[in-house]
Amino acid sequence: MPEDKKVFARYHIVRGSQTMWIGDAAENGARFREVRMHSNDSTSPFGVFQVYCLQGRGQGLKDGTLRVGPPELLFDADFQGQEEADNKFAELIRQAQQEGFRVPSAIEMLEFQAKAQEQSRAKS
Repeated sequence: MPEDKKVFARYHIVRGSQTMWIGDAAENGARFREVRMHSNDSTSPFGVFQVYCLQGRGQGLKDGTLRVGPPELLFDADFQGQEEADNKFAELIRQAQQEGFRVPSAIEMLEFQAKAQEQSRAKS
């Protein structure tokens, strides 16, 4: 019987994580893509590495909290050893960048935090 894979991490140690956006995360409809790498071993490059990629749409801020819709799983695989996993992780990031996803700049992150704080204060 085939093993059922969880949509999210099967291993508890995060070895890599990159979240990228198209559009303003504070606004409804912005798209995000997240690439993650998890492992069953915190220091060894010879463990099992899971690389997965999720994509979804943001639903903007509500009461100062980022809301996102249910993500779609684009890729999920286990690799024996870190080198192969690293290569796939980098490939998925390059692919996302070619499709227009990018990491928010420091200024964009500060603006997002200001919007979230403003909403939180308005709620109080």
